[in-house]
Amino acid sequence: MRVFGLTGGIGMGKSTSAHLIRSRSIPVVDTDDLARQVVEPGQPALAQVQSAFGQSIIAPDGTLRRDELARLVFADPSARRTSRTSCTRLSASFGAPKSKLGAPTAARLPS
Repeated sequence: MRVFGLTGGIGMGKSTSAHLIRSRSIPVVDTDDLARQVVEPGQPALAQVQSAFGQSIIAPDGTLRRDELARLVFADPSARRTSRTSCTRLSASFGAPKSKLGAPTAARLPS
């Protein structure tokens, strides 16, 4: 089985391409979805992210405040590296058992 990865910056058409691929009944593992799932309330990753970045990233309902996390990590290169490394590893481990592709489900992000 062949496994392909879609990469690109914001607004480059990754979601549109994935939608077209899905419309042809080809399985797609969306690492953006995996990244959201690993930080849902009750997941160990949310506690890890909170420990690394502080209470300000947690909303009153217990969900991750992505806007606040983005503000923190894009203001500090060291925090950005920490975030990328942690989220990539957590997404890969969370998604691997669910993947039917038999391949890693998270792409390696540049430092």
